Amino acid sequence: MWTQLLLHIGLMLYMFNVIDEYTFGTVLLYGLFLFLSIFAYTSLMDRSFLSIPFEIAKFLLGVVLIFMLGNWFGLDTIVPWGTLLLGIYLAFSLLATFYFYKYDTPEYKLG
Repeated sequence: MWTQLLLHIGLMLYMFNVIDEYTFGTVLLYGLFLFLSIFAYTSLMDRSFLSIPFEIAKFLLGVVLIFMLGNWFGLDTIVPWGTLLLGIYLAFSLLATFYFYKYDTPEYKLG
């Protein structure tokens, strides 16, 4: 989970760096992606079923943004293969969410 936290801090800081280069609607989509992503991994830590639909929505929005813009908001100019790495992260995160939700069950469940 520390990996997700550090990645999202990096993505947030990157958003603040490139916010003036994109339209208001595109920046809102970036913010929506961050919201979906943070909600997905925090609900997975709570073992909530909501982690699955939010992770799927995050994956789909991420793929749409990559195809819509051609890359991840110009990330390739700073990090070589940055868009590809982000795409790999999206796929791995989706698969990991399914795995942890299904197989990493707690001994007890609150509520």
